Amino acid sequence: MKGHHTQDHVCNPINVITLPSVLDGSSVPLLVAHSDETWQVLDGASTDGREPVVAVVTDISDLHDSLRNVLDLPNGWEAWRDDANAEWQRAPLLD
Repeated sequence: MKGHHTQDHVCNPINVITLPSVLDGSSVPLLVAHSDETWQVLDGASTDGREPVVAVVTDISDLHDSLRNVLDLPNGWEAWRDDANAEWQRAPLLD
């Protein structure tokens, strides 16, 4: 996935599953998961009752610049942080 936060994504856009609140900037991304070539960018709160949306990663990373620090996550990994000012932590996804 290296390079996806450069011009590469213009030709091959990366779609992510996210929430409207992340996409409109009313909440910040606190969890990023890359599994089976699918990306999720979530705010860390329960998704119960909230309808996910599909967005292009550049739409979110332009709004939330810190996402550029985790767009190199290998397939099967996740990144998380406690709040918008915290450093991203990384680990393989648990089965």
